Amino acid sequence: MIQRLDQNTRKWKISAMVVLVFLSILMMNCTSVRVTMTPRSSLEQKLLVQGLERAVSQLHIEQFRGKRVALELAGLAKDDLPFTKEFIRVWLIKNGIQVINDQKDIDLRFKVFANVLAVDQSETLFGTPEFTILGIPIPAIVIYRNIRNRGRAELKMYAFDQSSEILVDEIPVGVGEAKYDKNTILFIISWASTDLDKKPEELK
Repeated sequence: MIQRLDQNTRKWKISAMVVLVFLSILMMNCTSVRVTMTPRSSLEQKLLVQGLERAVSQLHIEQFRGKRVALELAGLAKDDLPFTKEFIRVWLIKNGIQVINDQKDIDLRFKVFANVLAVDQSETLFGTPEFTILGIPIPAIVIYRNIRNRGRAELKMYAFDQSSEILVDEIPVGVGEAKYDKNTILFIISWASTDLDKKPEELK
């Protein structure tokens, strides 16, 4: 009887040690996430800028080269409007259009609508998500995980006559998208797929 109890005790101790070792391994694989010190992470900023660059590259404004224009911008993402407006202003100047502030000296008024300017993220996970036991964070047990990040920009531009406010031209929508995908298999095997380093002309 005493020997059987000793065997049961030994089995219990071995099981407890296995559980502790397993939990220790899991805790060693825990990752700490540092919250960005800016409203957007560096990846989000890169995705937005690349999406915006690719969207403006699709706006056909060759017929307005040499014109003097005023630029107005409206959009849903109001925090991003100052940067977006300046980005478009410089792009117009690079393409031979004079963007000026004096309303009396302009030929046309450009009204640009940033219909879409955002970063979307979606995730596919085969395994168990992160969870907490007694205040201890347990990382995800990943068989396969795919995290998809998409920067999207959609611009619509209209040209109005300065004196009469008559619509002169409607420029087709410019749409830009940038991607950064992260894939992980069995905790340790991971790779990324992105087009962030490609110029707009390289995507055609």
